[in-house]
Amino acid sequence: MKRTSGHLYKRGQVYYLRWMVDGQVYNRSTGAHNKRDAENFRDKLMQKMQGQTEVEILSNVAAGIEGRRAELAALDEQENPPLTIAKAWGAFVRSQRRNDCSERTLDDYAGYFTRFEKWMTNHHPKKLAMRDVTEEIAAAYMNSITDAGRSAGTYNKHRDFLKGMFSTLRKEAKMTVNPFDGITRRTDNQHSRRELTTDEIRKVCQAAAGELRTLFAIGIYTGLRLGDVATLKWHEVDMTRGRITRVPNKTARKKPGKVVLIPIHPVLHDILSETPPGERGEYVLPKMAEQYHRAPPTLTRQIQAHFEHNGIKTQEKRKDQKAVTIVGFHSLRHNFVSLCRDANAPLAVVEAIVGHSNPAMTRHYTHTSEQAAGLAVNGLPSLIGDVAKALPEPEPVDLAHVRELVEQLNGRNWKKIKSELFEILNMKHEPA
Repeated sequence: MKRTSGHLYKRGQVYYLRWMVDGQVYNRSTGAHNKRDAENFRDKLMQKMQGQTEVEILSNVAAGIEGRRAELAALDEQENPPLTIAKAWGAFVRSQRRNDCSERTLDDYAGYFTRFEKWMTNHHPKKLAMRDVTEEIAAAYMNSITDAGRSAGTYNKHRDFLKGMFSTLRKEAKMTVNPFDGITRRTDNQHSRRELTTDEIRKVCQAAAGELRTLFAIGIYTGLRLGDVATLKWHEVDMTRGRITRVPNKTARKKPGKVVLIPIHPVLHDILSETPPGERGEYVLPKMAEQYHRAPPTLTRQIQAHFEHNGIKTQEKRKDQKAVTIVGFHSLRHNFVSLCRDANAPLAVVEAIVGHSNPAMTRHYTHTSEQAAGLAVNGLPSLIGDVAKALPEPEPVDLAHVRELVEQLNGRNWKKIKSELFEILNMKHEPA
């Protein structure tokens, strides 16, 4: 083996050593800040290398390279430090790698992260970086959710979000392991909300006033979820044609979102008509919309308190002593479906109105007509206080006269006959 000698050079305040073995150039930090110490380091290393075998030399070289990598990593972290927990939410929101979601879902995520951040501050105040969160810490945090009496569904939402967030920010956090990868989801034995009885519906509606009364009316006669009712906009309500057209929040993030078309029941029509056109702003329920956008749980608690105040028990304890909600606003969605079925509305029609997401059902209600939907909704009983005056029933159509007009139809008189047919059918005549 050829003898080797080293050459010193300076980078910043530190001296480095460069040497060559069999044509291969190697570099290593001496760790010295003055030349004399650097020369001593060089001489000792070169002297040692003269008596080493090639394997030993390469082994030392490898160790030197690893040391250099560690130094470079340390320098990189000084210039680009790993992402801290305090800055993680902002990085997550801006990240192009996160999955797209609705504003409501993003609000939920913000709540999950806020809870996690506070827990870390209280239990591990010295763990400031995302990568400081170990698998043990992640498991302890998830246990804290269970210990707080939260449901398996809530547990899974926190777990899924945090796992996704840490995966999205892996690069910025300089992590090699996602601490939430090894945490499994809990079995979610969902307890469906029970329906309200007819007497219970009448009781809560008669005791409600203002926007709360309208909120219940929309829920009962449309089957919409709480978020969709609270944020319903007037431009989605066609009082002339008697229908509500809405893309539910649950599917709004999908492109294109699934549109549901719901006929307006006569009772609901009269309640909505209590707001004159000149006083209609953006939202049908402006106060409810503002409350829902600000803090959705407060609106839920208001509704639950109203039920409780009227003698309707909203929660019960399971065998494990955890309280589960058995009655809530979602109960009205179940009531709507049941009332439609009691009115002999075809299942496919009901599914179309409520926006069922089952692909198998989609095939059935793709061709659901507005007429069938209207019959389904108008067949529902009047349940809210004093029954509002129903919309006038259309006069029966003289089919014989319609047939006579059709037989007379030709290229010269079609416009006149078309106008007469529109008038008979009580339809708005749009110009040709």
